[in-house]
Amino acid sequence: MKELNDLNVFLNFGPERHLVGRLRFLKNENRAAFEYDSIFIAKNFPVSPVQLPLEKKVFRAPIWSGPGDPQHGLHGIFADSLPDSWGLRVQNEYFKKITILDPSPFDRLAFIGKNGLGALEYEPGIESHEAGQTIIELSEMRKSAVGIISGTAAEVSNGLFKQGGSAGGMRPKFVLLYNPSDNKFHYGVRSENNNQLIPCILKIPVKDTEDYQRIEFVYSLIAKKANISITDTKLFEYDNQAYFYIKRFDINEDYSKNHVHTLAGIMGVNFSVHMFDYRDALKLTWGLTKDKRDVEELYRRMAFNVLAKNLDDHAKNFSFLMNSKGQWHLSPAYDITYSLSRNGVHKMSLNGKTHGHTRDDFKKLADELNIRNWSNIIEEVKESLSLWKSLAVEYGISKDRIVSLQEYFDENRKKL
Repeated sequence: MKELNDLNVFLNFGPERHLVGRLRFLKNENRAAFEYDSIFIAKNFPVSPVQLPLEKKVFRAPIWSGPGDPQHGLHGIFADSLPDSWGLRVQNEYFKKITILDPSPFDRLAFIGKNGLGALEYEPGIESHEAGQTIIELSEMRKSAVGIISGTAAEVSNGLFKQGGSAGGMRPKFVLLYNPSDNKFHYGVRSENNNQLIPCILKIPVKDTEDYQRIEFVYSLIAKKANISITDTKLFEYDNQAYFYIKRFDINEDYSKNHVHTLAGIMGVNFSVHMFDYRDALKLTWGLTKDKRDVEELYRRMAFNVLAKNLDDHAKNFSFLMNSKGQWHLSPAYDITYSLSRNGVHKMSLNGKTHGHTRDDFKKLADELNIRNWSNIIEEVKESLSLWKSLAVEYGISKDRIVSLQEYFDENRKKL
């Protein structure tokens, strides 16, 4: 395959598709350079307002420091298109099949092509050569996920590789289409004859006994009770295994798309090493959206993460959506579940603290941001967590996990 050093970037809202500009990989500098198309600048879509203002100039990305650098020598907006550990592993298995042993960041963007989350597209893309739609069973997805993890994925179809290699996060998942009339999942290209299919992400169990999908589903129900914005979620059971479904928020009911940009991508930082404070995130939310409801929504998620022990609250787990009118809003919540960290502290600080938060920390931040109903928000989140035990029992979470998390919730509720 010819070495790929140039890509055209498009913004596809659905009925409208715009050439954004051109990416070139500077091998001698180990980073990408980007230049907007002149016509796109005149359209005034602020696709990356902090790092890439709409100017006619060459923007150089941060230098790529190696395989552990999640920015891959790309600007934040394009690094957002690439997945994290799970999706990169899927891509690597696919590239082995087509004898690319050391894929470049541009190879990875070409793999994404038109299949990424959000409205950005890259050309030329690497096509899977599988047309139409294919129904896939839960057992086959689990077998494929296990094969990808173990390095024995030779029989996985190219189309299914595409659906796994476009998804972010650490745990196995596929980007799929769901048919609510028969509870079947499809992958491939949506056709006009199947407009009832719902774009979704399905998280796959790979171990014989694991609670991850069950816990995330229960957390999604609790989050909804806490008035946190989150798309539809479901739990599918097969052969004593649980599969977690969440509807995609980048695709609208009419199948038009929204542009997605993470907090880390907007600021152009490596989310694995750069620590944000919720204060910075809240201020950016106001600056970008000018909508108090978005600011209060992020404050509510902050309270939930602290009270419900979601320590994985790094800057790539918060996103913003831009619609076809160039308007920004906070995206619905995702990856909002119980999680630990190596040192037992949050990835994002609150009032400069990554643990041991008190009610005074929440009040100080609320006063700065003029969030007058902050106390009610905290009480609503605390009340929602009272559902944990009954829901966890109902959806088959292990007794040890139920007890340990209940103890944590009780302790935190007393502090706040």
